Amino acid sequence: MGYYRFIIGATLSVGSCLLPKAIISSVSQPPPPLSPPLTVTAAVPRYFPPTYSVDSQGNPEGFAIDVIEAVAKRANLEIKYEIKENWSDAV
Repeated sequence: MGYYRFIIGATLSVGSCLLPKAIISSVSQPPPPLSPPLTVTAAVPRYFPPTYSVDSQGNPEGFAIDVIEAVAKRANLEIKYEIKENWSDAV
């Protein structure tokens, strides 16, 4: 009886160590896209650091852009940005 308790305990211990790693590795990698990405247009203000700004080449950058790009990658979306001069134009 003690042998079976040892086997069950060892199995649960090893499983509890490996399961979170398996879950994290499967969650951290987005699945391959099944279809071409859908294009979504996002209006962003030209200057609202650190959330939004525009680099020297006119491309949007900042924290919100990083978040949008990460979500778009997982959702199989392509984001087309429209740079607006202020919030009222963006909304």
